[in-house]
Amino acid sequence: MRGTSLFDGGEAYVRVIPLPGQPIVDYEVGGDPGRLVRRISARVVPGEDAGGAAGSSLVVLTAWRERSMDDARWHRLVVAHDAEILILRHRLEGTAA
Repeated sequence: MRGTSLFDGGEAYVRVIPLPGQPIVDYEVGGDPGRLVRRISARVVPGEDAGGAAGSSLVVLTAWRERSMDDARWHRLVVAHDAEILILRHRLEGTAA
């Protein structure tokens, strides 16, 4: 997949890698579709398995910080993922979280 950064307008590519039989999806990302790097992982855990209520879920995003990423770029990534979790929650619950 190809997308455009909301931050700087740059082009980015993503390859989604589902792990069959597991509640995990990995994402390879980068600016060159021929040189994508696995940097993001999403996991969905049933709420009761994570100490929550039955019928709920815990969604976890894990991002790996590459060596070349300075503190400002890393902070931007963390904030963007926080926003993505809020958007996902809003869409799943149908309410403003």
